[in-house]
Amino acid sequence: KTSEENLAWLRSVRVNPHSLRYMKDGAIDARLEKMYWEQEARYHQSVLINLVDLWMAFNLFMLICDYHPMFYDVVTPHVVKMRAFEDAFPVISSLRMVIFAILLYAKITKFFVGPNCEYLKSKWKVVIGMTAIQILEMVIAIYCIDKDPGMHCILILVIFNYTPIRLVQKAPICICVYIVWVLSFFAYCFSWNKDEKYKELWGFPKEESGFFVGVGCALCYNIVNLVTICGMFLGVQIYIVYIREEHLTQNLLAIKIGEAQSAIVNKRNKMNQMLLDSMLPGEITKELDVTDSSNLTYVESYTDVTVLFCMVNDFSKLNDTFNAIELVSILNTTYSYFDRVADEISMYKVETVGEVYMMAGGCPRRTVRHAEHGANMALEMVKSIPAIRDMLKATLLNGEGIENRAEKEAVLDNFSIKVGLNSGEVTAGVIGATCQRFKLFGDTVNTASRMESRSLPGMCQVSESTFKQLVKAKYLFKKREPMEVKGKGVMQTYFLVGRESEKTTVDHDKLEDLIATQDLRKLNFADVCKAAIKESQASQNSE
Repeated sequence: KTSEENLAWLRSVRVNPHSLRYMKDGAIDARLEKMYWEQEARYHQSVLINLVDLWMAFNLFMLICDYHPMFYDVVTPHVVKMRAFEDAFPVISSLRMVIFAILLYAKITKFFVGPNCEYLKSKWKVVIGMTAIQILEMVIAIYCIDKDPGMHCILILVIFNYTPIRLVQKAPICICVYIVWVLSFFAYCFSWNKDEKYKELWGFPKEESGFFVGVGCALCYNIVNLVTICGMFLGVQIYIVYIREEHLTQNLLAIKIGEAQSAIVNKRNKMNQMLLDSMLPGEITKELDVTDSSNLTYVESYTDVTVLFCMVNDFSKLNDTFNAIELVSILNTTYSYFDRVADEISMYKVETVGEVYMMAGGCPRRTVRHAEHGANMALEMVKSIPAIRDMLKATLLNGEGIENRAEKEAVLDNFSIKVGLNSGEVTAGVIGATCQRFKLFGDTVNTASRMESRSLPGMCQVSESTFKQLVKAKYLFKKREPMEVKGKGVMQTYFLVGRESEKTTVDHDKLEDLIATQDLRKLNFADVCKAAIKESQASQNSE
């Protein structure tokens, strides 16, 4: 779901005041219920790990006490009277061993340990295990005729506070087990009410008396006392857990709504930042006073900048052949490809105006390698044209029933660009009161535009200032005849052919011959390179 859909879903969820379950459209919302359970389970995970260790130690100690009376005499001398019921001890020891085995299994299998443990995957295994231990402890209490409610209160406390299920699920389980335990305890004690051992254990007088008058009254008193204490404790736990669960349920819903709202805000902030970065460089936005809308001004001079202009060649032919939507698709595909290359080469895209794409190296991020960045960008742009052609054909000529298919395919086959580079000093600034843009001004910009307009299709023309900076960086050039440039007079310009490292692949002399003999208005520079490679290979084979 999107952030907006997620927020709408959370706002439509309500908490049932009785069951405290998350409800949506009259049904339980399983997704939020799972979030609540996972939160509860992780919160109690470390406590349960310690409880397992403590419970194992307690049951081991009780097993030792069952077989060694001296430990029992030291720790709980008042319970020695239970030795009167020797037949119950094998059953009691067996039940303690079962409890110890359950806890040992949880310990060995690391049931509660780790971020992906079984405890976090299956909540009902925990509930069943705890309920089984509670029942076994109650059976032990019945066999021992133990009227001390301490153990039962501890079990109620553990189940109510450390099982990752809702109160409406855990309360019926505890109440049912509690009722069965009271009835079983009463029935078991009633079966022993005339036994002399039982009377001695409970401190009854030796003389014979009726059940309801002597033994029965004392028995009823102890059971009522036990039921009252455990019942009150059970009621208090239900109330405490209800208040706690109510707060946790409401808090979780509020937290999730807050997270969804924060996600929407972050998403919008990222969109705003992307829009701002598309208009202004990040280096400039940090210096602008965004708190004062009347002071959003920035002007800076840059002494070493290389400006790149790229223009789609014969754009009028594209305009006549394709409709407006297709034309936008062509420019978007081309410029998006150039944008990805620019991010890798550290060139800044200044703007796009129709078929013209303008970039700068060394501005706004200053660097001494601005000319190299501009040259690398120009070579990659020229090199990418075959791939862009294929993408345009796959987008615009895919399918049947396309009008003027042959004409469109011919135009795309001749799709090419012209690139111009010039280096020098520029002045940059943020222009406009609304929709501010980062603009470059100066003679360097005008000359770069002239280099592009006087270039040839599939070629990159550079001025002499750029040539002087790149010739030392081992780039390959083709010198052109001096030409008249509007507003500049006669200028010596060069074609940027490639890098010196590429000379091992393409015979540079043969490449120069092909450039001189071929009609570059009809042949793309990439095709010239391919022809040069073929000619070089043919020469090597003949030798």
